[in-house]
Amino acid sequence: MMTILIVILAILLILCAVLLIYTRNFVEKFMTRDDHLSTDVETAPANFSGYVLQYKEAMKEVSKLNFEPLSITSNDGLKLAGKLFRLKPDNNRVVVGFHGYHGSDYYDMARFFDLYRRLGYDILIISERAHHDSEGHYITFGAHEQEDGILWLNQIVSLYGDQVQIVIHGVSMGAATVDLLSGRADLPSQVKCVVSDCAYTSIEQEARNVVHAPHWVQDILLFFLNFWIKRLANFDLREASPIDSVVHARVPMLFIHGEADNFVPYDMAKPLYEKCPTEKELFTVPGAAHAASYVIDPKGYEEHFEKFTEKYVH
Repeated sequence: MMTILIVILAILLILCAVLLIYTRNFVEKFMTRDDHLSTDVETAPANFSGYVLQYKEAMKEVSKLNFEPLSITSNDGLKLAGKLFRLKPDNNRVVVGFHGYHGSDYYDMARFFDLYRRLGYDILIISERAHHDSEGHYITFGAHEQEDGILWLNQIVSLYGDQVQIVIHGVSMGAATVDLLSGRADLPSQVKCVVSDCAYTSIEQEARNVVHAPHWVQDILLFFLNFWIKRLANFDLREASPIDSVVHARVPMLFIHGEADNFVPYDMAKPLYEKCPTEKELFTVPGAAHAASYVIDPKGYEEHFEKFTEKYVH
């Protein structure tokens, strides 16, 4: 009997060791910076949505524009970089763009510049922590990025004054980040509305979608994954939960999602929309894969963006 117990214990210890190694490798592979998506328009490769040519054309045009380099120091000591494009003197309208996972300020947000400029916004695009021009080793899927976002928004208020009107617009992980910002008590009052394009309900649920296994297997993997996340990246999976933040949203929210999105599943859009207590709208695009709603239906995207934001920004 004792021998059997020893064997069982040994097997369990080996399994734990394997899971610890596997989940640490997972964190280091998928949650660390990867600058393969260069801001160099000639070397940026296709991302999973397959619309790289449209992105590159927008990047080429935006890269010709003059910008004011900005920076902040995060609460944990990282220097983070941004680019401020001033449309006109004494402007009081600013849109702040938050890019996605392993994206970049130009790569994800340049496609929207014509829309932003037509509506009269100055534009701030930022490099999220552990991306490109910003410092940091670990991506935290909104957990720490929301703290950084508050600092960026406060800097805009400091630069423009209390009368500035801000729209925050995020794509994918950036959308999750603006969702997390929406429910914060310290969100500056100058933020008038949020545009959230293809956000996940929570990073835990997104991880479950990626791991095709029985629920109990997912529970075990997430336990070990969270063990390393807490120790290496200094956050808990539950801190990156937009579905829990939009319940406390303080500003109007426009939710956008592609109906053919398999990366951040389309069925995540409705719960976020339904949980939001403020004025809100849900715009979905048939046939659009992840982060591709604007490419598939630019007219519809612009019409909904303009109609929604113009109700709150004057």
